[in-house]
Amino acid sequence: MATSDYVLANASGAAFRADLNATLQAIVSNNSSATEPSPTFAFMWWVDTANSLLKQRNTANSAWITLGTLDGGRLLKDGSSAAPALAFAADTDTGLARGGANQLNFVAAGEDVITASSSNVVINEGGNNLDVRIESQNNSVLLCTDASTDRIGVGLSNPGTLVEIVGDEPYITIRNTTQEDNVGGRESKVIFEGEQSGGEISTLAQIEASHSTSDDNQAGRLSFSTNSGSSINETLRLGNEGDVLLCGTTVITPGFSNTSTGASFEKTTDGASLYVSNDTTTPIKANKNTTGTVFSVRYQGVFKGDIAVTTISVAYNTSSDYRLKENIVGIDDAIDRVKQLKPKRFNFIQEPSIVVDGFIAHEAQEVVPESVTGTKDEINEKGEPVYQGIDQSKLVPLLTAALQDAISQIETLKSRVDALEA
Repeated sequence: MATSDYVLANASGAAFRADLNATLQAIVSNNSSATEPSPTFAFMWWVDTANSLLKQRNTANSAWITLGTLDGGRLLKDGSSAAPALAFAADTDTGLARGGANQLNFVAAGEDVITASSSNVVINEGGNNLDVRIESQNNSVLLCTDASTDRIGVGLSNPGTLVEIVGDEPYITIRNTTQEDNVGGRESKVIFEGEQSGGEISTLAQIEASHSTSDDNQAGRLSFSTNSGSSINETLRLGNEGDVLLCGTTVITPGFSNTSTGASFEKTTDGASLYVSNDTTTPIKANKNTTGTVFSVRYQGVFKGDIAVTTISVAYNTSSDYRLKENIVGIDDAIDRVKQLKPKRFNFIQEPSIVVDGFIAHEAQEVVPESVTGTKDEINEKGEPVYQGIDQSKLVPLLTAALQDAISQIETLKSRVDALEA
């Protein structure tokens, strides 16, 4: 390693040879030394061994230009967006520039297209009309931003909304990677927010998917919540069995063997059941702005009855059209059968202070079977009693027939009395 003043002074043979060798050594080693050579010349080289850098003197011979490191690295000047440090001869405003500490700018046509730093990567830093497009193997517009409309397209380059997804399988997957089996765990949410007049951000509603049991299974539920003004409250839940819980209901069957309030549709193997439970107000309210059927009841798709409204009252109708019947005969033993009925007075266990007139279901069933539903002393698969019920209106035909027989007998007796008195 050596430097030289590059002046070969007149001297004796040995001294001249030493001066020449020192100059040649400086040339072949690019003036390698820990201190800069002196004097300096424009365009001369200097291997700065103190900093392991290769430098060249500038045109004005006023400063050193760092070209690279001694291990082969290349160092550039900072440059700018207008004049990148690394550019192309035919396109001098396109290349790379150092925008600041730990920052690299990718420049095209004098504009920062990509700005990469140790903290972030920014595309289109200047906010120009610059679209960004990502291609895949089979889609030339897998992801595209339309700068002129401030929109993002997935699968298309001209989205019509803020985000638009187009494709053969436009699916979106949200996964919670927390491994857990508890109820309400594995939750994923879509949150809808808005800004108030004062700039405050409020959560208006949210949709949440979560685990519905505490078992190691895939059972899930989907809940919809809205903001009441002070808090987010669940208003609708879709259960893992297809159940639908409304108005914040927390049990699948509100009011069924419990006092829970709410409304729900229970999904069963036979279809669905509707439950409505309330504390003090009317659970079900039905309105019709014209007269006619409000509720229609069918069996296997065939009409069996309805509840209808008139301008002044409600009619409870059961199917009775003659076209639905056959083997029509009169009731001949009405009085005998009425005499078999056993009307009672009693109170229900739940209301011991209220005494009413009525029938015991299985006793009435022996006389008028169609008036009673269920089986005496029936128990379901859970060991719970299945109580019998009675439709006392089904006794009316028998009572009417018995009354007609009685009237007929009274009229016959009255005729005999009148004849005797005459």
